[in-house]
Amino acid sequence: MKHKLLPILAVLGLAACTGTGPDQGAQPTANAPQQNQSFQDLEARTPTAPTVAIDERLISRVSALPPQQLDENSCGLFLWASLPERTLVFHSKSNTTNGVMMLDGAVTNLTRTSGEGQPFAGFFTEQSLATGNTNVKLQFIPEQEKGFTDGAIIRRASIRMSDGTGWEVVMPVAGLIGCR
Repeated sequence: MKHKLLPILAVLGLAACTGTGPDQGAQPTANAPQQNQSFQDLEARTPTAPTVAIDERLISRVSALPPQQLDENSCGLFLWASLPERTLVFHSKSNTTNGVMMLDGAVTNLTRTSGEGQPFAGFFTEQSLATGNTNVKLQFIPEQEKGFTDGAIIRRASIRMSDGTGWEVVMPVAGLIGCR
């Protein structure tokens, strides 16, 4: 029974897609896609983004930080890229107003320029940092979990980077705040 219905349903489905309905004679508006356009036709009309050399892409400036030490009687904010490699991309200590990232192959200090949101363990949940012409905006949500003491887990966070050339990139990250 199922095998006999499949060809009938396929024909009905094709008839529904061919434009045999009551508004077949309606003229498309200037912005609406025409009914019989192929994907290739639509793709050809789509504006393209400017080509950027791989070494000029902002995200290519970020690489993995080496392991970071947590000082006695302080807390550390550790954020890893939400990629299969899970590389450490940001670190900050609670007793400073700086953060560090590996930019252009060097550990780079970022100075906090603003902090907002509900502070947790000495860290603003929304903060902006800068170095030279690179600006970093960090947003995260700390979650305290049963059994996880002296800190919090960060499942949802982002690092938004921009530079003087006008490029901006958003990197999803996750991590934790650990206290010692």
